[in-house]
Order: sequence, then C-alpha cells, then structure tokens
Amino acid sequence: MRRRPAALVAASALVVGMSAGGMAPAAAGQTSPQDTGQGPPTSQDQPFRDRLDLQERLEQQEGLEQQDRLEQQRQAPGAEVPRPTHGNRDRESRQLERALDRATQGLVDDGAVGVTARVDSPDFSWRGSAGHREIDRRPQARPQDRFRVGSISKTMVATVALQQVEQGNLALDTKVDDIVPGLFPGQPDVTVEHLLSHRSGAQTASVDLIATRMTDLSDWNQFIAAIGEDYTQQDHLDVVNGLPWLFAPGTDFNYSNAGYVALGVVLEEVTGEDLEDLLEDRVFDEAGMHHSSFP
Repeated sequence: MRRRPAALVAASALVVGMSAGGMAPAAAGQTSPQDTGQGPPTSQDQPFRDRLDLQERLEQQEGLEQQDRLEQQRQAPGAEVPRPTHGNRDRESRQLERALDRATQGLVDDGAVGVTARVDSPDFSWRGSAGHREIDRRPQARPQDRFRVGSISKTMVATVALQQVEQGNLALDTKVDDIVPGLFPGQPDVTVEHLLSHRSGAQTASVDLIATRMTDLSDWNQFIAAIGEDYTQQDHLDVVNGLPWLFAPGTDFNYSNAGYVALGVVLEEVTGEDLEDLLEDRVFDEAGMHHSSFP
C-alpha cells in the first residue's frame, strides 16, 4: 500500500494555480531584445528571482490570457459575456463595488490574513482582495492569488469515491478492511459510507498531528512552522490509530480529516492510481478546472 504525501486537512488540499501559458526562460545563447535593439527586456525576459517572483509572472501571463479569451468570446456571433466593471459605471454598480470592497476589507479587519473574492453576473463583474497573501511573507493579496482550498477537497475525493461505486468497483457498504487490511486496526466494520459521512468513529486527528512536530504547544512560531510541513498519509493514520475510537462505526457523527485520508488510501488501492491522478483525470479535467492541482 502506497503512502503518498497528504496535506494537513482533508484527504489533501488543492492549489488553485495559474497556467504557465508559453512562458519559459531564454535558452543559453538566445538573442534578447537588448541585443537586437528592440528595447529593454520585459518582466518575462528577466530571470526569476525566487518562487514568489515566478508566481507573479505566471499570474501576469494568466491575466493577459484571460483578457484575450474574454475578448474573443465577446466578438463571437451571439455571444453573451459579462462585461467588466469598468464598462458598467452606473451608480448602482459603483455602489455595489464599494460595498464589496468594504466587505472584503472587513474580513481582514476581523482577523483574516488575506481575502480574495470574485463576483460575475450578466451585468456586473468584480474582483477584489485585501490583506496579505501569506502569514510569514507579507506581500499584498491580489485577486488572482492562489490559495489552498482546505476541506473543500473532501467533496472532490467523495466524487471519485462515488464514481467508483457507480462503476461497480466499490459499494457503500464495502468494509475498508477488506480493501486495505489493517488500515484501522481493531475496527474491521468501518465502511466506505462511514468514511464519506464522517460516521466511522475516527477522530479528526489534525491537532494531534501538528503537535507531533512541536516541542512547545504554546509557541505560535512553532505552530506556524508545523502547519507548513508536509505530512504523509501514514503520518495521519499513525496518529489517528493511536487515539481512542470515539464510537462504534455508524452509530454517531464526528467530523474526521483522518477519515478522508483513509478514503484516499482506499481509492488508490482500488484503482491502482495515485490520488493526484484520480482527481486530475476524473474531477479537474471533467469540470474544466485547468488551473487546479493536487496536492
């Protein structure tokens, strides 16, 4: 049984990413605009300074690509594409913009590190941001920034699980011990449905997992460092299997991140594929989520 890296919450977390759309560093010996008298190099001609610089370049490229796509759609016969806000500057739109700006900033004022938001309708389009993009690095948040979506990934893992049920490769009442023996030692009655519905009796285990990487549980800096570390599926399972089981499977409810980690292990065993590939092929691509990735 494989033990692929898993994110801290859910079966993993997803990163909503931006396409690299044709961008690449110049090859050795390649002529630059400066050499040909075409003017100073653009940001894409400059070497990447660090990971953050690379992300900014990708986001700039994505913004240009999105503008091109929208313009092509607008020019298509019969196209009905939401117009950007700057094309709809009536009083109601301006008032709505200001209200959305205040709401976004209000979340940061209430303690959020960073916020990005987007609204699209047939007559109105708005994107906004407030705060900072990272806890330990303080650049300003921007509407196109990428964030992990945390436990929203559970819905995507559940989608793959139910696809397997639909295809006859699993049943909701399949016992996980029949698929991966010893996954939950001493708990042979846990089923796929129990994992999906948080009714297995497993603890969530996230706080206990973080604590394994800390020497002082009251140290904020240690906590920030610990939540940024990588944790494997086996790390999650080792921690949850070392905790008391809360109730007999199917008799109660307890939200469990570790339960979805276990579900990811079951799916990998049934399909013979990594969870990363399952999500990309069976969820992201099918839904047109071309800028999403796992973990």
